[in-house]
Amino acid sequence: MADLVPRQEIAELTSLLNAPYLNSFGATETGLPPASAALIPPVKTDYSLSKRSSLLCEIKLVDEAQNEVVDGEPGELAISGPTVFSGYWNAPKTNAIDFIGGWFHMGDLFLRNPDGTIDFVDRAKYMIKAGG
Repeated sequence: MADLVPRQEIAELTSLLNAPYLNSFGATETGLPPASAALIPPVKTDYSLSKRSSLLCEIKLVDEAQNEVVDGEPGELAISGPTVFSGYWNAPKTNAIDFIGGWFHMGDLFLRNPDGTIDFVDRAKYMIKAGG
């Protein structure tokens, strides 16, 4: 996700490979990316990271009470659609937390812009992997 990579590093990588960088957001659990934008051209450092939601899923940004947030307010991205996985194997407690009302809560905070695009803000929850 370009949002997590310093712009100068993207410019250097795209220059070295002479290839664009895909400005996209997703996770294994979502199947297809729920939000993407245009390719970032090689060497460029001045670009928007705002993304548009995919037509193949529904997304909403919610607060801790599961209310949709207004434009400009950060909210956790919740996703629903045919490519979203059905749950973590043998983990009913995790599934009860991450699936609320049929929506998978990704743990990523975004804000919606007036034009409908979304911008990454931060993680709402962090997972530390301590093994391979």
